[in-house]
Amino acid sequence: METVTPKKGLTWRSALALIFAIGAVQPAMIYYMLLTNQPLGLQAWFVILLWWWISRSIGTPLNKQELFILLSFQSMAVTYAMSFVTPIQYMYYRVAPTSEALGVSQYMPDWFAPPSNVVKELMRTQWVFFHPCWVKPILVMITFTFLGIVADIAMGYF
Repeated sequence: METVTPKKGLTWRSALALIFAIGAVQPAMIYYMLLTNQPLGLQAWFVILLWWWISRSIGTPLNKQELFILLSFQSMAVTYAMSFVTPIQYMYYRVAPTSEALGVSQYMPDWFAPPSNVVKELMRTQWVFFHPCWVKPILVMITFTFLGIVADIAMGYF
């Protein structure tokens, strides 16, 4: 009987592709998200197709394991990077003219976004997340991110 040795997925090629995705593609996708308020769901496939084409042109195509690593880890990296963009969106929702006109902003809790008077001050500063009013929203975000990771592990997703 012939023994089959499994191929490794986390190789220098997949690691280099992940570094490229995090360093070059992810900032562009975050900018696109902030500009249009719509996530671009094809960023993982953009990296996969680009690196598949490059590796195939060189003569050593990516194997299934490397493609799996690229698909799973790049989408996780984008998800966790976007979690630090959403507090800025929530801060805007707190002082948006529409939410103030409808009277919704006064009912938003402090763990969702900082109070309106602080938000107007924060929009004029450069270091937004270093203000003490961000402790509650960031702790809530980190707690739910951690609980989501635990749930993913418990369900066998990761």
